[in-house]
Amino acid sequence: MKKLVDDLKNIIIGYSGHAYGVIEAAMHTRNCFTGYCDLNEAKANPYALNFEGLETKEVLDANNWFIGIGDNLKREKLYYQFKDCGQLINVLSRSAHISSSATLSKGIFVGPNTIVHSLAKIGIGVIINSGSIVEHECTIGAFSHIAPGAVLLGDVTIGKRCLIGANAAIKPGVSICDDVIIGMGAVVTQDINKPGVYIGSPAILKP
Repeated sequence: MKKLVDDLKNIIIGYSGHAYGVIEAAMHTRNCFTGYCDLNEAKANPYALNFEGLETKEVLDANNWFIGIGDNLKREKLYYQFKDCGQLINVLSRSAHISSSATLSKGIFVGPNTIVHSLAKIGIGVIINSGSIVEHECTIGAFSHIAPGAVLLGDVTIGKRCLIGANAAIKPGVSICDDVIIGMGAVVTQDINKPGVYIGSPAILKP
């Protein structure tokens, strides 16, 4: 018989960069991490976590776990490799405002000082990073990343594996297809139906 979720250790996959922000947020919640999995034992161990070795079914199946990797494609690959193992958790910063009517899947990071407003729908493995705003009735597809300071106004739809750059803004009602990168500070004023990198104000496909 499996242990209760509260009896399991919390393990993070990856131990650098994005993972540090996740660990910091988790320190103030019930999901404080005790160990990490990575390709190698880290030379620096700023949070005094135990090295659990490579991510394996045996390690993850016995614990709660979270993918602390910012790269959308790598996060998606790891999720599908281990989705049936253990308990994939969310990490939600205490300073985030998340509407009670929002729908959150699993493996989601919501960073400090973020807003996820009414009736928003957040897919598997999404990152909503520090200070970003997801307004009412927005939908964010699996494994996308909303970078710090980005603003999604009402009823925006973001596809899978998208990156919305820092301080970018998306006009109300706009729909963005899968596999799109919106550059830092870009302003998206109309639907995007073709994968690629979009920059500027209004945002256009980068040559």
